[in-house]
Amino acid sequence: MVSMLLKRARLAFALWLYFYKGCETMQIIRSAEMTFPRDTVVTIGNLDGVHRGHQRLIQEVKRIALINGMLSVVLTFDPHPLLVLRGTEPPVLLSNEEKCAVLETFDIDYVVEYPFTQEFAQWTPERFFQDLLVSIRCKRLVIGEDFRFGQNGMGDAALAASLGAAQGVRVHTLPDITENGERISSSHIRTLIQNRAFAAASNLMGRSYTIAGVVSEVTQHGRKGGFPSIQLVPHTQKLLPPDGVYLSEALWRGKTYESVTNIGSGQKPNGQERIVETHIIDSDQPMFGETLEIHPLGFLRGEQPFASSAELRAAIMADVASARRFFGRSAEVRK
Repeated sequence: MVSMLLKRARLAFALWLYFYKGCETMQIIRSAEMTFPRDTVVTIGNLDGVHRGHQRLIQEVKRIALINGMLSVVLTFDPHPLLVLRGTEPPVLLSNEEKCAVLETFDIDYVVEYPFTQEFAQWTPERFFQDLLVSIRCKRLVIGEDFRFGQNGMGDAALAASLGAAQGVRVHTLPDITENGERISSSHIRTLIQNRAFAAASNLMGRSYTIAGVVSEVTQHGRKGGFPSIQLVPHTQKLLPPDGVYLSEALWRGKTYESVTNIGSGQKPNGQERIVETHIIDSDQPMFGETLEIHPLGFLRGEQPFASSAELRAAIMADVASARRFFGRSAEVRK
């Protein structure tokens, strides 16, 4: 519990740095043109979720860089390769902003968001090594067993090792990390979230699954009924659980609040197809315009229409009562 709280606090601070001050220690490069003052240790991938498998690669990058006096580099891509190759971007566990905030907690020297284009997608594995890795002074490459690179993913870990030997790049291929006999992967975590298995998803991610975004001033649906709510505007491609009402925790300015969150339809800011609306129990803090994190914990009920405001209020009262029981609190607290 203490370890998870420390991870949450560190991530919250990193998010604050990213949104309000910019990343001051880890440098972010969003260009195909880059130079580094020293040799580099690199890992490559979309790193959606920065889950425990990704974390193992990052930790090895840091270890090798520290021992050899090199720079640690995480190379990822923007836009998502599938958006370029297939015209559709899949829902993501982490937006680019969230991903950078998470990577900041690992003390990486550089994150490169390399521009993924149709031309780049046609590079052969050989050109990928020569024009990208060698050009950024990569001397060590840390990859997983499922690593693929170059046109149509023709390059694999074995070819990477062969090309690396010819180009002076030592390749470290790490075995997959498994949980209950299954490889930890972003796709498996997405499935868990879609099945509302938040505890299992958080376990594989190594931290709580969160929905982060800026609090919108658009609506406060329940204020007149005694249940003020705030809307969160997450990234448009953020993977959200199925519509419904959830037990949740809200993290704001380093403090955790018990809450009930509705995901689904409503008045939609900025053309969002779905909204995230949260009632924070026993608190009415002004949070508009600030960054907030929501941690869904459990499912209460599906989203449903109400014939009257009285029915809506009764449903919200029941949701809050369920939340109080879940968090081990008495209904007398509110009196």
